[in-house]
Amino acid sequence: MNKIEFTDINRFLTSLGTIFIGLAFLLPWFIIQNNSVVLIDEEKIKKLTPIAKEIIQNQQNTLLTVNNLFPIISSTLVLTGFLMLFLGLYRWNKRQLITDRIQDEELKSKEFQNLSTEMKREIIADDIKLADDIELNDDENDLNIDENLNQDIDNYLNIENRIYLQLAEFYKREYSPSQNIKIGNFNYDVILKSKDISLRSDKIIEIKFYKNTISIENLKEAATQLTLSSKYYEKTFKRRSAPTLLVIYSGNEYPLSLYQYRKTIREYCKTLNKLVNIKFIAEDKIDTYKPENLLKNYIKG
Repeated sequence: MNKIEFTDINRFLTSLGTIFIGLAFLLPWFIIQNNSVVLIDEEKIKKLTPIAKEIIQNQQNTLLTVNNLFPIISSTLVLTGFLMLFLGLYRWNKRQLITDRIQDEELKSKEFQNLSTEMKREIIADDIKLADDIELNDDENDLNIDENLNQDIDNYLNIENRIYLQLAEFYKREYSPSQNIKIGNFNYDVILKSKDISLRSDKIIEIKFYKNTISIENLKEAATQLTLSSKYYEKTFKRRSAPTLLVIYSGNEYPLSLYQYRKTIREYCKTLNKLVNIKFIAEDKIDTYKPENLLKNYIKG
């Protein structure tokens, strides 16, 4: 017979219900096993001592009572058992559904999900609008902005793809590359997953393209998101990661020198308790830039 569970009310109800149902089926066996008391000859009983006679008489009375009440006792045990079993399983199932949902969400948060083309274009569009501070005024301007924006998005995607292909080809022996990935609530441009984590950490690369101007505040926001996504990656997969912020620029004149940008963002990243590698590459130098220099920390942009 099952052992009664006291660790959880639902387990207690189901185990107790199972025992009640089992007792209902054991009751006939109990009656049959004690039939010998009823079948004792009266002559034999007369020869017994008064105490023995009283004991046998009590056993016979008990057995008779159980036998008379058997339908009621058995039905009550079965009904009560099934009721407790149903109640326990129903409550258990409700809690299990919640547990399964939580586990599914946790599993989903650990899965690499490919970003759809639409989602990726929306993310880039937001980056471009934030970097260029685009404001929509009237319908005509909206159309012109949308047309230019789509062209900028296409160019942005082309830049990301060119960089990814270079990295994937150059590091294919040491890393397994992934592009445009969503893990939990974070988006990742490029992930280079080390084939031997004991020798080298995974590389998380965030690519930002600035066509017109480079904003310090925008870079700080990018560094913050990269830091958070890198920490989430480490916590989720229990793997070391080395984040790199790769800044692609198109213009030649900026409020600060590239050295000042790099120094400012590196100092800012220290306040986030995460070492972030920062690289600056001119758009027209992408195809000639050596991929091996990208992952070298704190060497010339």
